[in-house]
Amino acid sequence: MRLILFLALAATVFRAAAPVDCLAQVFDDDYLTQDQMVVKGAIGLFSDRHFRGQNLYNGTSIQPRAEFGVGTGMGLLYVSGFAHFSGDNNTDGNVRKDFTEFDWEVGHRFIIEDIQLDLGHRWYTYNRTTPRLVDSEEIFLEITSAVIAHPHFSMGYDYDEHKGWYYEIGLEQPILIGARNDRDAIIPWVTMGLSSDLDDGAHPIYDDNGIAFM
Repeated sequence: MRLILFLALAATVFRAAAPVDCLAQVFDDDYLTQDQMVVKGAIGLFSDRHFRGQNLYNGTSIQPRAEFGVGTGMGLLYVSGFAHFSGDNNTDGNVRKDFTEFDWEVGHRFIIEDIQLDLGHRWYTYNRTTPRLVDSEEIFLEITSAVIAHPHFSMGYDYDEHKGWYYEIGLEQPILIGARNDRDAIIPWVTMGLSSDLDDGAHPIYDDNGIAFM
């Protein structure tokens, strides 16, 4: 189980501040129904950089993210960025393990009753290339429910480097710990995933879980 510490910042333009979700999947009705421009951001301190069943970096990982959105009347059109910075000078013999990652996402989030629907495109970029660190692009669909534990499903198709499908299901539930506000929370989460039709013929099934502190 991984422990994650988050510091979160949020602001809207022309509106009052909107709630910030600690993890991307948490259903946030107030944020998505904004009819003006909105900006939110967070920075996380992780014990590693884990992604789709692969431990890309075994060491302190600093992970900031930011998002800019514009209300459309049907949801939110947004652009977001994510980064990983290795917090340690991690090496294995003479082989460097540290790296820097920048990911970008453009999409639209819709609300249909108690369902959040995300459609978009992602770019993954790294400052150096290894067998596991390769720039690539994908299109994706994510569905999140507003019911307890926020069950969510996502699927993505990497049409660039790996040419394969990724599927994930998961749960996460914010538990408020602030006596006088609704922002401080502990968020336990679990995810299970499957990748298929990749160029290397692999079909790994993976799981991940942790606790985030916001």
